[in-house]
Order: sequence, then C-alpha cells, then structure tokens
Amino acid sequence: GEHSNSCLGNLLKCYHGYTGSMWIKFHKFREYMYYLSTGDQGINIFYKNKRVHITFEVPDKKWSVMLPSLGTNIWYKLEYTWHPVSGLQAYINGRKVGSSQGLLQPEQQPNLYTDHFYIGRANRGAPDGGRFQYADATFDDVRVWYAKRDDIVAFNYILRGKLCTKCDHMTYSMSVSLVTCRSPDL
Repeated sequence: GEHSNSCLGNLLKCYHGYTGSMWIKFHKFREYMYYLSTGDQGINIFYKNKRVHITFEVPDKKWSVMLPSLGTNIWYKLEYTWHPVSGLQAYINGRKVGSSQGLLQPEQQPNLYTDHFYIGRANRGAPDGGRFQYADATFDDVRVWYAKRDDIVAFNYILRGKLCTKCDHMTYSMSVSLVTCRSPDL
C-alpha cells in the first residue's frame, strides 16, 4: 500500500533512522530488476550494470551503495541501515560491504510517483522504474525497523551470527537471562 505519511514510504518521517533486513536468493539477474521499492524519494534495491544497488533518497540528498558481485541460487542475509546524519550502510551475512555518506543533489521537480512499499517490483517514478523488470528471486523474513542498525543490534533485535559454510545459512547463539519481578504482597 501507499505509505506517504509514515517512515515506511517517506524517509523524511524516519526521525530515528531506518533498517531493513531480508533473506534473499537471486535466481537470475537482469538489468533494472527491482527487489524492493518505496518510491522515487525513498528506498530502492535494484540490479543495474551487473551489480545490485541500494539507494536511499530525499529531495536534496542521495545515498547509494553498490553491493559486491553476488551469485544465484545462494541465500544471502541482506541488511541495510540509514540515518540522515550517519548515512547508509549495507551488510551481507553480517559483514559490512558498503557505506555512503550521501551526495547533495539539486532539488528535483515534484514527480508523479507512487510511494507504495513493493517487494519484487518498482514504483512508478523510481530510478529507471519505467523500464523495470519484476524480480526473479525468493524472499524470506523481510523486516523493517524505524531505527539505526546499531541501536537494533544493541537490543538483540538483529542477532550477530556467523555464516555456516557447510549449511548455507547463518547460525546464531544468544544467552537470555529471565528476570521475574513479584509484588511483595503475593
């Protein structure tokens, strides 16, 4: 749906930042294939010039990270986090693979674009969205937080793990302490 009045569809409403994560398995790569799009002035993850790109854009600034070459039919844990001050960082399987402090750009004319949250396709008005192709990928466990990744990791919403090379997935370990509080009257 359309989310122009929330952080999900309008980065200007992301006062504490934005973090997204997903498991993704690419089946094929094609130019202008879109994996996620929140609109022309939002978040776009797409394939162009033999690489997956992640862009975050507001009216006068753009952050862009190009991911390293990725293979097909392999599960990747993709995480991306953004804050207007600290910029954009991208992680694959828990390892930081790119960052951007952003580039100022001339304020653009208002565009007739949609700001729907789409997985597997582009919004009208997204960069090269007019020529987009639907994703040929499998997605799992797509998550969104309205905060920076560092804050989310600190509260164990994203667990630090390591890639299990023999089993093609991430392994996590976490210890939990349970504290029970009772009223003295009980």
